[in-house]
Amino acid sequence: MLMISALSPNLAAVERGYIVLKGRQAGLLAALPMPGDQLDIAKSKVSIRDLGALAAACGHEFALFTLKGRRLLVRGDTAGILLTEQELRLLAGLGYRFSGHSHPRVNGPGDQLSVNASGSDRAVLQSIFSKQRRSVIIDSGGNRNVFEIQPGSDTLIFPEG
Repeated sequence: MLMISALSPNLAAVERGYIVLKGRQAGLLAALPMPGDQLDIAKSKVSIRDLGALAAACGHEFALFTLKGRRLLVRGDTAGILLTEQELRLLAGLGYRFSGHSHPRVNGPGDQLSVNASGSDRAVLQSIFSKQRRSVIIDSGGNRNVFEIQPGSDTLIFPEG
């Protein structure tokens, strides 16, 4: 496992309620008011970093799937992404890539375990999105994990500070 330190926006301040989302990110959250909501959007209008900010603002997971110049942003809840195996297989069959998803930090600031890929995360990558080798998890504090199908090959990226 490789660990890298990188600069990140102050998502911890959003997570603690010191600042609120503004502009584009606030618009994304407003477009997805309920768990299970989905938004088809231009690829240039949403990023993996946005997933961390959205998770920090509301404590829910968000997933991002990419197909050419479009992205599908999906709001989950506190426990996960609300897509069935059939829905995930449909996305994969249409050619979408599982770009990444967010994990809210359950143990608050300093919780670096929140970016660990679960067995389910790896299984989705291996059995459903089998044409890709890796995906990304970002937590509500900006920590990232570029995870692969097999454990032990992940790259953890933590914000400086």
